[in-house]
Amino acid sequence: MTKKHTFPIRYDILVIPYIVSLFVVSIPLMLIFGAKKGLELYGIYILAQAVFQSRTWKLIARQSWLNLIPTLVIGPVFAVSGVIVLLLAWLSCILFKSKKQLQLNVLITLSTMLYLMGIRAIVRARSFKEMQSAEPAIHASNHAGYPDNFFVGARMAGLYWTIMVKDLMMKIPPFSFYLAEGRGIPIERDPKTNTPTHESRQKALADADKRIKQRVSLAMFPEGTRLKKKGVYIGTFKKGMTVLSWNNKMPVITFMIVWSKLFESSLEKPLLFTGTIYAEENYTFYPADYTSHEEMQADIAATFQREIKDKLWKYYRVRF
Repeated sequence: MTKKHTFPIRYDILVIPYIVSLFVVSIPLMLIFGAKKGLELYGIYILAQAVFQSRTWKLIARQSWLNLIPTLVIGPVFAVSGVIVLLLAWLSCILFKSKKQLQLNVLITLSTMLYLMGIRAIVRARSFKEMQSAEPAIHASNHAGYPDNFFVGARMAGLYWTIMVKDLMMKIPPFSFYLAEGRGIPIERDPKTNTPTHESRQKALADADKRIKQRVSLAMFPEGTRLKKKGVYIGTFKKGMTVLSWNNKMPVITFMIVWSKLFESSLEKPLLFTGTIYAEENYTFYPADYTSHEEMQADIAATFQREIKDKLWKYYRVRF
């Protein structure tokens, strides 16, 4: 029977970035400018980040400087901070080898990267400790852009898991370190069309099937990267997810990321991500409740579409 969940907010994903930024940003500022001036500059940094995360359509319409200043001033500061975080993550991947240490590293680094991109992540999901003892499952999420990988990775930390990703993600540190040793299943794309090839899809599904048989949890985006059309918030689901679930008798857990229109528009401007983004782990679907994987796929897709509509209205007062 399909099970609906209601989890509390993951405050570790919300608070950890502020703690990391305290050390990554304030200490260098205090060393360069002195304790008092450094803390003052850090206060300005936090204020700028708050502005960066609270912009709305009306603010941008009235005050175009909010687009200009983050790009010319705040953006580079975030970028430098991000480089430091990535270097620390790279070092910790080399120094710490245990699964728990690596998963903590995933949680800290990915939640911090969301913060540095100007995203305040409100995630409702089971805790890091609960994830460590969770049963293997297929974790499905909607997908509109590469920041979704940070949401999914931060939330999956604690599990022994793997994820189906673009092959490019396997080559970019620190993600390449996390995805090494079987944690990532690369999907190659045709350079001309930027879409996965048939051969790549089949190979990825075969690799995923092997991991699932080893009782490893799998994270994936069953709709792929959807086309950004007005009123389209969930694309067509591919059948691979439910085929894997059906053949291995493994449940599907849905993790829904709710994007605002403002955040959607900022995707084409790398330094202009903005706002509070909500994500919720909310349903578990069991293969035994269905007569075919096609029926299961249709039910999951319909649930996604309905829930995204409800959440867009709840969080952003957007209807479609």
